[in-house]
Amino acid sequence: MNADFTRFDRPNLQSNIKQNWLKINDEHLKAIFNENDLANVIEVLYKFDKALVKQQVQEWLNNQINVDGHIYQINMKPFN
Repeated sequence: MNADFTRFDRPNLQSNIKQNWLKINDEHLKAIFNENDLANVIEVLYKFDKALVKQQVQEWLNNQINVDGHIYQINMKPFN
């Protein structure tokens, strides 16, 4: 799956991304429009294995979106 982030509350989503991946800044966020974009940025910044990154992003995304497509604010341990 490649979730399209443009259909969500972008400021809230960006805030949640920055809270969970502390190396991601506002410039990175400008280039993130979907799940694959987010995974690519994380892979470059953290130098994690692509499969691990995709798993982390999917788990994070599953915790962010309910059945109605609304993003919930949750407190997960950030990736430093």
